[in-house]
Amino acid sequence: TMGAASILGRFVHNTSYDDLPENAVTLAKERILDFLGTAFDSYRRYPMTSVIRVLQAYRGREEATVIGEGIKLPCALAAMVNSAYNISDGSRFTGAHPACVVVPAVLAAAEVRGAKEPVSGKDLILAVVLGYEVMLRIGRAMYPSSHNRGFSPTTIHGPMGAAAAVGKILNFDEGSIVEAISIASLMGHGLQAADLAPYPTFSFQTGRA
Repeated sequence: TMGAASILGRFVHNTSYDDLPENAVTLAKERILDFLGTAFDSYRRYPMTSVIRVLQAYRGREEATVIGEGIKLPCALAAMVNSAYNISDGSRFTGAHPACVVVPAVLAAAEVRGAKEPVSGKDLILAVVLGYEVMLRIGRAMYPSSHNRGFSPTTIHGPMGAAAAVGKILNFDEGSIVEAISIASLMGHGLQAADLAPYPTFSFQTGRA
């Protein structure tokens, strides 16, 4: 029998842009724009200066853009910082905020891929939709139990959504997408109590997702 990661990985790998309903495409465009607007607003109000200073000390490759900063960081670190620029949309059925996890991961990975080959708008939209699909399917199965036990839903199933989306934008084969989702499932953890700590503690755990 196929495990959940295998089922999700096959679905992500086999789904094409032409399979997307028109309303899914429209909503994906809105979510991307909404995230970017929220990110720029959050950049102005809640700068991640201290976090960026620490990450720059690693002196990694300049691969992906940090929103508002005019700098680049390694792909995963740029995605983490951009994720931490606060919350945009929300899902009532999962208690999670998918845009702040899925969209920055896709944008950073698309920038890396784009350095070697063109990335179309359709590629971007497809990856975002699939990231949402995986993250929210898992989240719906866990909610509200995870929330009631003190966990942050966004940080629990966000990694799987990000892995699915990035696997798609980077053209992973089916096996690699399954492996990415499986590895990501080990990284799903975060607490609602972090929201009570000084900024940017809560945003940092969302960015890690």
